[in-house]
Amino acid sequence: MSIYEQLMAELEKAEPNILGNRFARMQIDGNEYSVRCSSASSRTSFSSWSRIDFKKDGKKIAKSELI
Repeated sequence: MSIYEQLMAELEKAEPNILGNRFARMQIDGNEYSVRCSSASSRTSFSSWSRIDFKKDGKKIAKSELI
């Protein structure tokens, strides 16, 4: 299983906070990885988006925006 797949599996298990965002952190091969999924929507335009941020040892390594 790749690091991405492991992080996404942990993110799926994470309980959303009051705003609906989810966060997961795990140690892989001595490095600390974290993933955060943020969601938002607009009442006026009926649009929504999600963003997933990936970090390795506290530094952002990737970002994915879903509209």
